[in-house]
Amino acid sequence: MDRTDGAEGPPDATITVEAMRGKDVRWAFREPGERREVVTNNLYMVTCFGNGESGNTYTYFSLADGRQVRTHRYVELSREELETLDLSIGRQRNPGAEGNRRLAK
Repeated sequence: MDRTDGAEGPPDATITVEAMRGKDVRWAFREPGERREVVTNNLYMVTCFGNGESGNTYTYFSLADGRQVRTHRYVELSREELETLDLSIGRQRNPGAEGNRRLAK
């Protein structure tokens, strides 16, 4: 049975992401959470829903190398914060390239 008294949402839900090149795994991460989405050209967000008292946790990962770049509680990053973070990852990905990236829709 997948029920636990006093807990909401799927127990032990986890998001796993792997970046593949052909048959080779370039990088991977696994994060507790129930929702996932690509939020910009360079950022992936995993949402772990809270239980009412703890609030939601939003964890952001670089799509360049899979590293965790930011965790935010209660509210998602604003559009401006996402754009800034996306640009910083884009610069790390392509040093010297102009930051001309747009948010994914």
